[in-house]
Amino acid sequence: LGTIDFGYMVNRDTLINSAAKEGAREASLNPDAAAVEAVVRSDLSNLDQASLTVTTTCRKADDTACGTFDADAEPGGVAIVNVEYDYEWVSFIPSAIGLGTTASLTKTIEMRIE
Repeated sequence: LGTIDFGYMVNRDTLINSAAKEGAREASLNPDAAAVEAVVRSDLSNLDQASLTVTTTCRKADDTACGTFDADAEPGGVAIVNVEYDYEWVSFIPSAIGLGTTASLTKTIEMRIE
């Protein structure tokens, strides 16, 4: 059971990584945080949406932080998409060995804004 549970977690981690890349691609072309979140959530539609958090920020071309992505994203800057997901273990084994009932999966992808 532990091996199956770990395999599911690795699968979810891979899905989250892929969705974060798709979100960063959208962010590099479209300075709209809501659109980026929609792309990520669409890619992860088979996961529990309540356990999913999508954050989009940016760095300007001069390497300073943006205030808000929608207002401050500019060509030459960097879009930063962070996706967090609280994976609930399927079996009792991870919590029995001290890993708790959930695993926090986080992926952050950066991509140049076009």
